[in-house]
Amino acid sequence: MNMYKIKTVPEDFVVDEITEIRESGASSKLRWKEKMDLLRNKKNSATKRFTIFRMTKTDMDLFGAIGILSEKTGIPKKYFGYAGTKDKKAVTSQMISVPEYPKKKMEDLKIKGIKISDIFYADRPIKLGNLSGNRFMITVRNIDSKEKAEIEKNIEKIKKNGFPNLFGEQRFSKDNIEIGRLLVKKDFKRAAELIASSNKDVMYYLSGNKDDYMGAIKILPKMLSKMFIHAYQSYIWNMTAEQVKKDCQIPIIGSKTKLEYYPDSKETVEKIMRKEGLSLSDFVIKDIMFLSTRGEERKSVVKPEKLAHSFGEDEMNEGRLKLILGFEIPKGSYATVLIDFIMRI
Repeated sequence: MNMYKIKTVPEDFVVDEITEIRESGASSKLRWKEKMDLLRNKKNSATKRFTIFRMTKTDMDLFGAIGILSEKTGIPKKYFGYAGTKDKKAVTSQMISVPEYPKKKMEDLKIKGIKISDIFYADRPIKLGNLSGNRFMITVRNIDSKEKAEIEKNIEKIKKNGFPNLFGEQRFSKDNIEIGRLLVKKDFKRAAELIASSNKDVMYYLSGNKDDYMGAIKILPKMLSKMFIHAYQSYIWNMTAEQVKKDCQIPIIGSKTKLEYYPDSKETVEKIMRKEGLSLSDFVIKDIMFLSTRGEERKSVVKPEKLAHSFGEDEMNEGRLKLILGFEIPKGSYATVLIDFIMRI
C-alpha cells in the first residue's frame, strides 16, 4: 500500500508565484475593462498609489498572514490584494498589494514566519488571477524502493499526456462547498451561521446585529466571500471532469455560460445541475452583487512544464526513499493533484 507523505515539514513544499505584475504596476496582460479602469484612476486621482511587496510565509495560511500584517500596519484586511491563495504547511512566495504604505516601514516589519521583500509602488492593486502560474519544489517522502520504477513510468506518462486538471482539496476546505451552495441558493441565514461557526468577525457581528445575515456576509473580505462561490463551482466542475474523461474545455458554470459551446460536457453538466436543483441564473446574486459570477472555462487536462525529478534516501524515514520534484504549472492547477497521479501505484 502506497503510504507516501508530503509536507512532513514546511520546507518540503516550496511554492513561488510566477507573476505578471511588473514594477510599473501593470500586468503584462490587461483586459480592456482593466485598461479603462487604470486610465480612469490616473485621470481621477494622480496621487493614487499602491505598495506592492513579496510575502514569503512559512507554515501559515494566507488569511492568517494577512490578519497579522493588518494588525501591524493598521490597514484593514479587505484592502489587501493578492493573485491567489497558497498552501498553509509550506514555504510560499507571492506578491501582495495594499493602499500606499511607506516602503521603509514595510521593510522594518519583523514578523515570525513572514518575510517581506521586493517592495515597490504601483498605480494599480493586485487582483485574483494576476499571475501566470506557480513554480514548485516538492519533496515526497516515505516511498518504498519497490515503487520507484512505477513512479518513474507515471512521470514519463504525465510528461507526454498531462494529468487531469482537477481542483485540489485545498480549494474546498471545511464547509466551503456548502456555504457556496447556500449563497447561490440565496439562503443567507444558513450561510452566515455556517461561516460564523469558524469566523469570529462574523460571529461577533451577528451577536450584535441579530438577523442581519447579508450584513454579516458583507463584512468579509470580498475575495474570501467569493471563494465560497468558487468552491461550489469547482465542486461541480470536478464532478463533470471525472465523468467526461476527455481532453477538452469544460465550463466553470455561471450566469452567462453557454452550454451549447461545450458539446463534450453539456449533457453531464445538465445532469449534475438537475441533481443540485440549480439553474445558471442562480449565479446572479442581486442582494450581494459582487458575489455574482458569469462563468469561465477550464482545460480538463494540463501538462506541467520543466518537470524534473530525483530520488534519494529519506533521512526522516529509515529504509525509505524520497522523491524531489520540480515543475511549473499554470495558475489554477494544483500540485497536490499532480503528485496524486504521479504516486498512483
